[in-house]
Amino acid sequence: MRTVLLDYYIDELTRLFGKPLPPAPEEEMRGRFNEKNYRGMMTLIKVCMGFTAKLKIGWKPPNSIPVEETLSIENLVSTRGVPFERQEFVVFIHRSTVEIAPFEMFATSVANLLASVLLQSKKSSLVGDPAASDVAAMYLGFSNLYLKKEAHTSRRVTPKAGGRVDVDYAERGTEGAITEAEARYVAARLAERFGEHGAL
Repeated sequence: MRTVLLDYYIDELTRLFGKPLPPAPEEEMRGRFNEKNYRGMMTLIKVCMGFTAKLKIGWKPPNSIPVEETLSIENLVSTRGVPFERQEFVVFIHRSTVEIAPFEMFATSVANLLASVLLQSKKSSLVGDPAASDVAAMYLGFSNLYLKKEAHTSRRVTPKAGGRVDVDYAERGTEGAITEAEARYVAARLAERFGEHGAL
């Protein structure tokens, strides 16, 4: 486990953001997800994280790549000289994959993306590090979801003849993102430093 590195991330995030944000409203997010109201769910995540820039959703055609690769984000406004709150981003989603993804995986994947943009907006040295973006997402209110095993399971969907699909499961963390054990370590460290926000 990368404990020294995880502690460094927490130190840097404390410098950038101050105290961690309170837990995001899981049941409200889950309700929107179950209704397939992905736009509403992402808006809620955006607000909870203090993401002040504009955010849109773009849909991509079906494919067979893992769920954590079905989300991408693109800045639609030149960042030079433009305040963050006046910038505009679009999150691209592959509908076919997101509709079989666990709620926890989708929510933490979106939170990771937005956290990475927030790190970039603050010109942090953590930009480009998937694990740092995960820890930042936990810091910004998503610890409760990262502590659930479903957040660390990716599903690879392979279309077959007759409309059937094969679904393979793999542990998240193989591409540099944090593992379930590392998420528990981060939550414990946040709880030690800040109390209840890191403990959930």
